[in-house]
Amino acid sequence: MDSSTVITNPVIELEPTATAEKCPRDEMTEYQKIDGGGKGDRTISQMGFFSWRPKFLEIFNKPAAFVVTFGLSNFFLVQCVGTLSIMLPTIEKVFNLNSKETGLILMANDIAGPVAGLILANYCSSRKARSIAIGMLVVAIATIFQMSTTFYAEYPEPVATSTMVQNTDVKPFHSLCNETRPDNIDQDGPDAASRNYKYYWMFIVGAFAQGIGATPPGIAGNTYLDEIFPQSQFGIAIAVMYVISFIGYPVSLFIGGAYLTHYVTLKTPEGLRIGDPAWIGAWWLGLLVPSAFVIVFSFFLMLFPRQMPAAKKVLEEKIKKGITTSQEKANELKRSLKDVTKDTIPAFKRLLKNKSLDFLVIGDIFMFLQFGAFSFFPKIFAMMYRKTDTVIGQIYGGFTCVGFIVGLVLGSILLKRKEWPPKKLVLIFVITTVISAPFMFSLLLYCPTDTYAGYSQPYSNVSGQPCNAGCGCGGDVYRPVCDRATGLTYMSPCHAGCSAAPLRLNQTSVYVNCSCSSGTVEAGSCGDTCNGRMILSMTLYALGFGIGFSGFSAHAIIYQRVVKEVDRTLAQGLRQTATRALGTLPAPILFGYILDESCLIWKESKDGSRGNCFVYDVDKLLIVFTSLLVAFKLICSIFHALSWYFYPNQEGVVAVELEDIELENPLSHVPSMTNIHHHATKEGEDAPNGNHANGNRSGSTSTEEK
Repeated sequence: MDSSTVITNPVIELEPTATAEKCPRDEMTEYQKIDGGGKGDRTISQMGFFSWRPKFLEIFNKPAAFVVTFGLSNFFLVQCVGTLSIMLPTIEKVFNLNSKETGLILMANDIAGPVAGLILANYCSSRKARSIAIGMLVVAIATIFQMSTTFYAEYPEPVATSTMVQNTDVKPFHSLCNETRPDNIDQDGPDAASRNYKYYWMFIVGAFAQGIGATPPGIAGNTYLDEIFPQSQFGIAIAVMYVISFIGYPVSLFIGGAYLTHYVTLKTPEGLRIGDPAWIGAWWLGLLVPSAFVIVFSFFLMLFPRQMPAAKKVLEEKIKKGITTSQEKANELKRSLKDVTKDTIPAFKRLLKNKSLDFLVIGDIFMFLQFGAFSFFPKIFAMMYRKTDTVIGQIYGGFTCVGFIVGLVLGSILLKRKEWPPKKLVLIFVITTVISAPFMFSLLLYCPTDTYAGYSQPYSNVSGQPCNAGCGCGGDVYRPVCDRATGLTYMSPCHAGCSAAPLRLNQTSVYVNCSCSSGTVEAGSCGDTCNGRMILSMTLYALGFGIGFSGFSAHAIIYQRVVKEVDRTLAQGLRQTATRALGTLPAPILFGYILDESCLIWKESKDGSRGNCFVYDVDKLLIVFTSLLVAFKLICSIFHALSWYFYPNQEGVVAVELEDIELENPLSHVPSMTNIHHHATKEGEDAPNGNHANGNRSGSTSTEEK
């Protein structure tokens, strides 16, 4: 046949020994044109900058070295953002912000993410390691910019209060009934009317830059790992990287709590103690220290090549399994910025036609909506169990760290025991998410809420007037005192009608002559710390946290298999854009709004304007929070189940229409003559380049349409 003559010559030329199965080494031809030796090979596969490629760096040019370096970089990168969670109450206090305003700071990070994801996704696909490094450097610089506000902020000079031993010549301010307050003393941070929004906008701008910088590591990191590790090891590599990276979040809470044990100026005023309302911890240390480490590791990441030597064997394995072709990899490596820009729209069209990917992304949006609450968890746990930010950061960080590590280790063991088809990996993630949802109800195991006189219930009356009438109590000082006889907590000694300075009994300040009490009142709120409930609640929370994260290694692999090899980075960009725009972007505002709506006692200035919240209605807050978290988890599971349903029953990528992809030099993909004859006999309509007339996959890919 003439058609056989046309095909035979190139096949004999490409495959001298015709066999029934194609050889991965033959499929490597086009890739070797790009990475086959000479100067071009040095710039692609050897470590260094530009033409500087010293041989001694090659000892680090290994997959394990990249995992450790990338993991440690992420470890400190997560701390740059995670430390902000434990520092939020202090920042609110210093700059007199409410929860909605701090939510806007967190939201600014996610405003930049979707925009950067769309712009940078295709660019990062061919320059993965360099893009990751530059992104991390941007995050570090932005975090230092936020930290610099501490050098401009005006911190009040605190004086000893009723809960401290008096060793100064300054007259103490006790917030007593009819007490004259010194004009130059501010016990609880700046007055609400004296906010300086210049510093607030510095946090906003810094968070926006962080969002841009965090985009390339999120887009290109897993994709680069997928190129240098075989499928049998990819799950373990992801798990190791996740353990090293995301352990940075609980560690940031633990270390952040330690930073807050130091006064903000690093010089503790005489008589001031941790836990006093006037205490301001060194919040800026939690931003400066991890940023310095990120800068160091980002420069080392820049040394890694565009394509590691180990990637060649991985590519052979993928070609053999029909996941990709050498031509696709060659095209990916040699694409210019112009080619990347030109292919962006067609590539997005390919992704949007992929139903399994679409439902996977929608499910991730609801997953990231619940993640938006994590930034407020340290603050919420501090309310639940009446702990300081320092203590709760260490306790919450410790429990979360254990749950996270155990979850990822169990997940990696599950993936190591068997090479799971991608469709079953989706099902694993659905199951772990559903099982973890009920554990969120552990948040309802909180300490009973204090009863505040004048807020939870009215003040007692004396001659038809409130018991503290005429005391002139302000709303800008929070010094809680407890009347043990009635179980009522008062906002300050003044609100309890106390007119005399306190007495010191057993290291506790006790007030007498209080018009709202028949006996004495003592410093502090009435509620106990209920440590037993706290341990049980955090244990269940950490268990649910670990179960949920046990599926994350599978989740990472899914995104590398649900699309074509050339579209993996863009798929990550689409996911990051969607989850940030519709998930992490609105989440801080939503949960910040819920927090503010649950506020029981606001800080108020003389002109009536509001500052930060002193006391929250914990009952109302946690019922709404828990309901939303469980709902988001279940909705996430539903959409991921739909992704599983539409996922093809095949080992390779989801097939796409042939006309959506342009292949250069198709003859390089021609399989053996035996394969061509087999397909021609079976289909009867094979084209000379191995493509089916109806848009099916080429013979080189050997996957079937669903």
